Amino acid sequence: MIRAHRRTLAVLVALLVATVTAIALAAPPASADPDGAPPSSTTEPADTTTDGPPTTDGPTTSSTPEPGTPSSTSPTSTQTPPTTGTVTVTAIDLKTHIPVTGVGVELRSGDAVEAVGSGSSVEMPAGTVVAHVTSIPAGYSRAWVDPTSTTLTPGGTATFIVSLTRIGQVGAVSITKRDAITGALLPGARYRITASHSDQSVVLVTGASGTGSVQLAPGGYDVEEITAPADHLLDPTVRFVEVTPSQTRYLELYDSPIQPPVVVRDPGGRHPLTSIPTGRTH
Repeated sequence: MIRAHRRTLAVLVALLVATVTAIALAAPPASADPDGAPPSSTTEPADTTTDGPPTTDGPTTSSTPEPGTPSSTSPTSTQTPPTTGTVTVTAIDLKTHIPVTGVGVELRSGDAVEAVGSGSSVEMPAGTVVAHVTSIPAGYSRAWVDPTSTTLTPGGTATFIVSLTRIGQVGAVSITKRDAITGALLPGARYRITASHSDQSVVLVTGASGTGSVQLAPGGYDVEEITAPADHLLDPTVRFVEVTPSQTRYLELYDSPIQPPVVVRDPGGRHPLTSIPTGRTH
């Protein structure tokens, strides 16, 4: 009886050991944390990088200001750029260099025309301004404006100077034009005569007699042929002349014909040569 109980007890112990061993094998390994705290559950963040263009969280909307809200946009400038400039006219006595009043000048810029007097200024449209002397005071014989035209920039300034000479203070240039081969007088030659100290110039044309003349203020001038007489070659030479008061400078100039004349020889019309010492005829 006692033996039977022992065998039963041994079987129960064996079953218990087997059960404990099975449970131990089935349980997960314990964490090695020295404090005995349970292991924390951490998750690596997922890789959200893509090869495509970056995306936004949602559609972009423009911010519309509420009614009555002041706009942050800077105000637009309404200033108009200038379209005119200032033109000044002065006049001087060419001998004394003293300012002269009472000189009338007409100014033109496009369709705008202004009549001004010496010593005054006027607003003119920007562009090319042309000046022309319309009247001079008593006691003066000639007037030149320098320059005759100029470019006026918007908001800029320009000045015209009128030079005046009295009677007896001017000189003159006279040109006689001839054929370089025959010496014949040639009409229709045109010469530009330009003052060396400014851009003031005049044009001289030879008349039917082959001559032409023009009065000029004292000073140096360049004389250049700009149109040759008919059937003649233009002379490119530029000549310098000095004009003095009450004096005339005379120039005799020549042009070569385009087709030199053909000389026809007539042997039958020859005249015999006579020896002067002996009187013999050959």
